[in-house]
Amino acid sequence: MSYVTLTSTPLNWQNYITDPNAIYNGGGFANSLSLYKNGGRILLNEAWGWSVYDNSNPLAPNRLSSRDVRFPVRAAATGGSPHYYSLTTGGDGQSATQGFCVSPDGQRLGAYMGGASVSSWREIFADALGEDFKLEKAINMPAGNGQVIQQIAGRYIVYSAFMGFRAFDITTLPSSGITLPGTTVDHTLEVNTNIMGDAFAPGYISIKGNFLANSSPSGITIVNISNPGPIGSITTNMPHTIITPSVLGLVTGQNIQYFVTSVDPVDSSKLWLLISVLGPSHAVSYYLVSVTSDLVSTVIGTPWSIPSPTVYSQNASIANSLTINNGILYVMIWDTGLPIGDYGNSSDNSLYSTSVDQWVNINTSVPPNKFQIPADLSWFGLGHFSSCLSVGNNIYMYLACGSSAYVVPLTCIVSGGGGTPEVVPAAPTGVGASKINDTTIRVTWTPPV
Repeated sequence: MSYVTLTSTPLNWQNYITDPNAIYNGGGFANSLSLYKNGGRILLNEAWGWSVYDNSNPLAPNRLSSRDVRFPVRAAATGGSPHYYSLTTGGDGQSATQGFCVSPDGQRLGAYMGGASVSSWREIFADALGEDFKLEKAINMPAGNGQVIQQIAGRYIVYSAFMGFRAFDITTLPSSGITLPGTTVDHTLEVNTNIMGDAFAPGYISIKGNFLANSSPSGITIVNISNPGPIGSITTNMPHTIITPSVLGLVTGQNIQYFVTSVDPVDSSKLWLLISVLGPSHAVSYYLVSVTSDLVSTVIGTPWSIPSPTVYSQNASIANSLTINNGILYVMIWDTGLPIGDYGNSSDNSLYSTSVDQWVNINTSVPPNKFQIPADLSWFGLGHFSSCLSVGNNIYMYLACGSSAYVVPLTCIVSGGGGTPEVVPAAPTGVGASKINDTTIRVTWTPPV
C-alpha cells in the first residue's frame, strides 16, 4: 500500500512575526499561492499585492521580493503616467489582489483585481522583471473565481470562466507600462459561450497537462486545450465534456463542491480528478474519476466518505491534493473540525492518504492512512487551495492560511511491492530474512566467527 506520513511538525514560513519583512501580510490576505519554475519559486498573495520566494530549501522559503500594486502613486482620475507600473485603489486597497496565476517558467503573471481596487482594472497582466513582475496591461475582463496560464509552443494564454469561457493571448505585452482600460471589454479578448455557456461559472479553474478543468453550474467542465487556435479563435475547436452529477451517480441532496486534478504519472494523456461531494447531515464523500484525451470519463470504484464528519468537514476539501511521487499518484484528503478562518487548535485538522491504484479497495482491504496535525500551531488553518512539491521520497504541501503560510512535510511510504520501498534501517551483520507467505517471514542469523 502507498500513503504519506508526517515527516516533521509543519512549519510556518511566512508571517509578520517569523518573517519581519512580511510587512504586507499583517492584514491576513495570504489566501493563495502558486509554485513555478519546477517548484523553485513560490508566488504568495498578500495584502496590497504579492511576494516571490526562493524555494531552493523546501522547508525554508526565502523572500526575494514583494510588490505593492499601489506604487508608484498615480493619478486616479486619469490612470496616471503610462510609464507607471502600478494601480489606483479605493479605500486601503488591502484586498485589491483577489487571485493570480503564473506561467510555469515565471515569465508571465495574471492577476484578478477586486475588492477595494478600482473596478475598471479587473484583470492585469505582467511579465517578469528579475524576481518580480512588471505590470504591463489591464483589460476589463471579469475573471470569476480564477484564471490560469497555459504555456505552449512559445505562447502564453490566459483562460478564465465568467459569463463564458474566456481566452486571452499574452505572449506579446506592451512595454510602456500599464494604462487604465476602458469600460468595454478588450477587443482582443475571446469569449466562447459554446464551452462554458453564458452563465456565471462559480468555482475553481485549473490546468494540468493538456487539460483545463472548471467547476460550472452543470458540473465540472473538462476541456482539451492541447491545440489552441490563433488569436481570435483560440478556443473555437477545443473539445470538451462535462462531469455532471448524474455521471457520478449523485442523488437529490448531494452536490459537487471542490475538485483537484493531476495528470497520470505514466500516461500524460490521462487526467485524474478527486471530487468532493456534500450530502445530507454534513456527509462528505470523495469520488475518483479518470478522463482520457478523447474526453471519456470513468468513475473509479466506489466513493469514500469522511468518518464521523463535522459541520466543518466540507471546508477542508478545498486543500486536498493529487500529487505524483516516484511514479505513484498519491491521494490526500483533509478533514477539519474548524470553520474557515478559525485558528482554534491545529490538532482539529487531519490528513487521510492513499494512492490512485489502491482506490478500488479504499472501503475494504486498504483503508486510507490518517494522521492528525500537531496541536498549537499558530495561524494554521484550511480554507484555501494547496500546492505540492515532490523531492526524493518526500512531498512538501504548501498552504496559504490567511495570516501565515505553512509547509507540511510528508514522507511517502510504499509497502507490498511497487514504487519506492519504505525506507527501513539496514539489517545487522549476519541477519537475513526470506518471505514464506503473505503473513510469515523467516529470519535467520549467522553468528560471527
